[in-house]
Amino acid sequence: MKQKLAAPKSLSSQPKVPVLAAELLDKAARESATSEDTRYDSSRLREFLADMAQFSDRIPDLPDEALSRESIYCDHN
Repeated sequence: MKQKLAAPKSLSSQPKVPVLAAELLDKAARESATSEDTRYDSSRLREFLADMAQFSDRIPDLPDEALSRESIYCDHN
């Protein structure tokens, strides 16, 4: 004997996943298109990169062995 399970009314009245996903994508696209914080011109990008590199001379050089395949995967057998 087969029984059909009906979704609760509260769930059946809500939008389906593809519709909800499309709405969320549209909303995110509208918000990112109007957001000034996410747009970088070349001068802001140069400033950001200069800030990142500001103290790079204080970073010690790593020995070649530190980046070898064996040292990276030493815990994986």
